[in-house]
Amino acid sequence: MQKLLATSGRGFSAASDSLVTLASLRSALGEKVSTNEQSLWARSILTAATTQQMNDETLISEIRFIPPGLDIDLGSQTYNMTEPAPPVLRDSGRPYRDLIREAALDLASVLQSLTTARAHVQLGLTGGYDSRAVLAAALLAQATVTSHTQVHNAEQARDREIAVALTTTYDLPFEDVVVHDARGPGDALTLWGSSLAGVYDGFLPAGPSLPFGPFRVYLNGVGAEIARPSTWPWAHWSTYAQSKTPPGEHAPPTAIEEFLRAGHRGLRVAGLEADDPIGARHMYAIYRCGLHAASPVATLTPLTLSPLASRYLAEAGYLERSNRLITDLTMLLSPELAVQPYGDPSRTLTKSAVEQRLSELGGPIGESEIPERGVKGSHESVVRGPSQLALSVAKSIGFTGNYHEAPDWIDDDLDLLPAPLQPVYKKLHANGLWRANKSFGGKIQPSGASLPKVASLRLLRLA
Repeated sequence: MQKLLATSGRGFSAASDSLVTLASLRSALGEKVSTNEQSLWARSILTAATTQQMNDETLISEIRFIPPGLDIDLGSQTYNMTEPAPPVLRDSGRPYRDLIREAALDLASVLQSLTTARAHVQLGLTGGYDSRAVLAAALLAQATVTSHTQVHNAEQARDREIAVALTTTYDLPFEDVVVHDARGPGDALTLWGSSLAGVYDGFLPAGPSLPFGPFRVYLNGVGAEIARPSTWPWAHWSTYAQSKTPPGEHAPPTAIEEFLRAGHRGLRVAGLEADDPIGARHMYAIYRCGLHAASPVATLTPLTLSPLASRYLAEAGYLERSNRLITDLTMLLSPELAVQPYGDPSRTLTKSAVEQRLSELGGPIGESEIPERGVKGSHESVVRGPSQLALSVAKSIGFTGNYHEAPDWIDDDLDLLPAPLQPVYKKLHANGLWRANKSFGGKIQPSGASLPKVASLRLLRLA
């Protein structure tokens, strides 16, 4: 999913995928640009739900995020949003076997449509369950695939070993992706600021060794959490919020209140009730899933998909709340791939176990069973590479330098915050440095959401 933001003022309305571009436009036209304190409080809670947009509110009060499922019509004075699409998470009453087969067919259909469109699939492959299910669909659909992985620590090094072994087994090209501090001298934070700042809290633009030539479409295994047991329970949003702000964590009361409110607003904007019984899982499907999946390449290409985030898999997950549904998906699409080793040896399945399980699921999916899916438009016409306008705007307000320089910004930007928020973001800054030093040898890029949250404050220079 690619992000979309919108704003309007006297005699104009505008939409963009860049928060800094819209804020700069408002400033250039003499329109108000003000700090959204409620959003800053809510996003200060450290959890996956706050790593990206939680609703239509952004860090700038006059700019709105458009949730997926909604369209906008731009006018000369304002813009209008369409009615939200029906929620994808529901209990249809169908049996698990039918739903997991439907999910497998849907996944294979997506990969087959990319093959029909002459797209080259760039698959982020690991040693785990999720990306392997996408690879299984690619093999069945005979898609053209190049795989890659990124290595930051020992666990990911094992992922690389498994990924290389799989691509060797199936004679697929494999590429190591090195995430550098910059795509060119000193511009990593310019690239990030032009696209992800304020919307997604992660320093994640892909490095220059990842090719984005013609026909590359980026896929990964992100999206499976729409169905599997995870940190996103099948529960009310308020239940989830309370679990992330337990007594003794010392989060400021205002932050806790705004975190709860932001989730309730996010549900209402998407056409759901604030007290929806599976509101927490809806928040993953609406906000987390697409933004998180696209984030590694969001600055470089809009050609990304989250093929595991399907309504059929979500319905199957409502019935089968275990990791088994992802291995079921893989074995339905490629029984041979299902028995290959995983990064965690305890996950590896025997051939007899796969055969027994397939007999319960109705046997493997055949290529002739894959439903055809129409393709509208052409990826050949899609502009690749970062927006030069957004890059120039980001640079003009100080988004410059490499990732390791971002922690130093706090001395200049903390005063942009209202006084009550300053100690909160100073604490986030300290947390980010602690994580970088403890787990990543001082590297800033992979250290989590804390430092990107603080770096996003540079947007407030336009307020």
